Amino acid sequence: MLKAAMHKVCITPHGDYCLTGYGKPFDGQVCKGEGVHDDIYATSILLSVDEEKIFLYNADFIEFEYGFCEEVKLKLQQQFGIDKNLVFFSATHNHQSVMSQQRVWHNIEFSQEYYDFIVSTVLKSYQACVNSLQEVKAYFGHDVILGYYGSRIHHGEEADNEVILLQFRNSDDEVVAAICNWATHSTVVGMENHLVTADLAGNVREKLIGLKGYNCAMVVGAAGDASTRAFRQGIDFAELERVSSALAEKIAAIQVDQPLTLSFTDDYFIKHRVYYDNTGKHEAARAKLAPLQKQYEACTDDGQRKILRDQIGSIKRGLEIGVVDVHLFASVVRLCDLEIISIPGELGSRYGKDFKQLSKAKCTLIFGYTNGHFHYLLPPEEYGLSFETLGSVYRSTDVEAYVNKIKQVLKDE
Repeated sequence: MLKAAMHKVCITPHGDYCLTGYGKPFDGQVCKGEGVHDDIYATSILLSVDEEKIFLYNADFIEFEYGFCEEVKLKLQQQFGIDKNLVFFSATHNHQSVMSQQRVWHNIEFSQEYYDFIVSTVLKSYQACVNSLQEVKAYFGHDVILGYYGSRIHHGEEADNEVILLQFRNSDDEVVAAICNWATHSTVVGMENHLVTADLAGNVREKLIGLKGYNCAMVVGAAGDASTRAFRQGIDFAELERVSSALAEKIAAIQVDQPLTLSFTDDYFIKHRVYYDNTGKHEAARAKLAPLQKQYEACTDDGQRKILRDQIGSIKRGLEIGVVDVHLFASVVRLCDLEIISIPGELGSRYGKDFKQLSKAKCTLIFGYTNGHFHYLLPPEEYGLSFETLGSVYRSTDVEAYVNKIKQVLKDE
């Protein structure tokens, strides 16, 4: 038997808070939020598949810290008995969101009050979902949407531009829960903004509510090298309105009419350790840093300053990398016709396409930015081309080895 429920809650903070994204945090300072342009939200979905519970908490944050995820998973397990491996904290990767709940991120002022508030929304949302579970059937539809986002490394080229809509509908054909799975950075508004906004993902979601009549979780997939950058006509709220309106109309037009049979088959937890000494690369990195800093100081274009700032930040992070010891992980959940692959980082679009091709399920969802943030995981051909890899803690061989473990699980179905 398949049951589903969904719950939505506003997570816009009250009082003082710190804003993330493009502003002063990238200069090592605290950026105070100056107001709210539009609210940020968290959407929770609970699935009961053959009595096995799967829980998704999808929020308009830039990321979730691994420590937060582990702490709240344990609370959910203790209070509700859910398997920790079937809990997914998914961020829309909103660069214009709040960071006060993060214990370690740049120089942000941590707020225990806001942290506790977010934890409480998770627990209350889970209970609300339990209370409203309905028997449902699953359907999906998909389309490739072009002209609004694509590769931000190779301008003009596609990334993973497939958009998947998954609906869970009751006996009255009403949508009880829904997921929109796409693969782009939720970034339109520029670096000088200090107002909270849900940016691209959240504004598309709110417009979809008006067009479709139901809320959905906006789950970002393999978007480590994808954004609106090559297609922007501005970096202000007028551009956000233009792009979110156009994308919402395109997504709303997707026909969600392909039925899925869901039954709990397997879940896999994949681990991969990355260990090496990076200090031998420091001298070459310092040589690249000085000319970039001069370019940044002389630059007056906001878009180019953002690119230069990212490059400088990446090199500085590389200089901070000594001995690397990172434990990467991933999850694969098989539900017969549906497969979920979750990644705690910014997966390259090529890998997302590879996973979908290898999966034998009718519908395959990639949950990027989920259960932690372990930075960019891009394929070897992208190394050295952009800031995403210049300051990466991973060598191309590390990422390939990690991805190959996931691919092996998909092949062994």
